[in-house]
Order: sequence, then structure tokens, then C-alpha cells
Amino acid sequence: MEENVENLKPIEKQGLDLTEFEGVRVKIEKVNVEHVKSKFNTDGLVPVLKVQTEPITEILMPDSNDKIVVRASELFNLAINENSLGWSTAPKGKLNNFLAKMKCTKPQELVGKLVTVRARIVKTESGEKTFLGFITN
Repeated sequence: MEENVENLKPIEKQGLDLTEFEGVRVKIEKVNVEHVKSKFNTDGLVPVLKVQTEPITEILMPDSNDKIVVRASELFNLAINENSLGWSTAPKGKLNNFLAKMKCTKPQELVGKLVTVRARIVKTESGEKTFLGFITN
């Protein structure tokens, strides 16, 4: 292989088209509390509830034979009240409304419930990225 700048050519990038999973129904597999970066918090981290589905597909990496598991996930903001962690019961509270839609009273009851996958395309500095989430409203 010659490494001369004059011989460089565009190469079409091969990847998985995640939009093909739009509309697929899959079960929620796990819910857990995580901390994600935020500009709006003094310590830079905020607690969220991460809700993930069962695996939708797996990608086998050709170079290493490692498998990458693809799942849909959504993050829901959590609220801190004095020393307790919970979710907002406000009429527009995303988690509260999702729990009601799924006929659940607690986040752990979401496990095993069916959701509809949606592909979300986000513009980044390096181009567009597709993320899999699910319909929450």
C-alpha cells in the first residue's frame, strides 16, 4: 500500500444502518441509576435513570472478533430532594408520564414491558450519528 497524499481517494464507510430497526418492538431489560455530564450542575454530573432494552442485534468486529451489542436506551432526569433521589411528578415530567403510559408505578416495573424502537439522528462536529431510543410518550 502506497502512502502518498496524491494517491488518497474517498472510501465509502461501511457501517450498520441503525434506522432499519425503527419501529421494532422489544422488551425493556434493565433500569439503573447513572451519573452523566451536565453543564447545569456544580459538580458536572447529574443522576439519571437509564432504561435499556434487550439486545436488538450484535455486530461482529472483523479485526478482533469482538461482539458489540446494540440496544435502545433512554435517559430520564432524576430529582434530588434533600437527601433522597426520585423523579418529578410534574405534569410534564418525562419519566412520570412514561411510567403512566406503561401502567407502572415504579421504574423497576418497566422491566419486561414492550417498547417501540425509534432511531434518532444527531448532528455532531464529525457528521451525523444515529442513536436508538424508544417512544416514551
